[in-house]
Amino acid sequence: MKSSENLFFSNPNYNLYYIPQSNILIVEANGIVDMKNGQEAWLTALDKAETHQVKRWISDESAITLINPKGAEWWTNEWFPMAQQRLRFPGKTLTATILSKRFYAEMSIKQAITKTIKYEAVVGEQNKYLEHLFFQTFEEAYEWVANYVD
Repeated sequence: MKSSENLFFSNPNYNLYYIPQSNILIVEANGIVDMKNGQEAWLTALDKAETHQVKRWISDESAITLINPKGAEWWTNEWFPMAQQRLRFPGKTLTATILSKRFYAEMSIKQAITKTIKYEAVVGEQNKYLEHLFFQTFEEAYEWVANYVD
């Protein structure tokens, strides 16, 4: 879970946590997300994921107020392709996204993820290399990612 012992990076919009026991990386975002802060956090997360061969991710977007459209575009067009190249480890990657309570932020998040992974996340939908689901709470997302059995 998120704790000060697991926190390895922080800036005004992001906290990054790494849970070594279960090899889970948590990206927690908040507020009006500045593009520079977003890039710094996601690149730092990518480095950590590559170092530890992370296959289980939680993106907690619940406290986001607004996302910079250029930041979402950067994540979709630059970060995600870079991550695909650098994170080629055996096994299925699990990603859980906790949606923002703010309507426009939620829609921006869903649009970026759906455009990137090319499918709507639906319970039971199978992909050989990736499974992604949306959640309303961190506890639900963590439970799914931590206890998933392929």
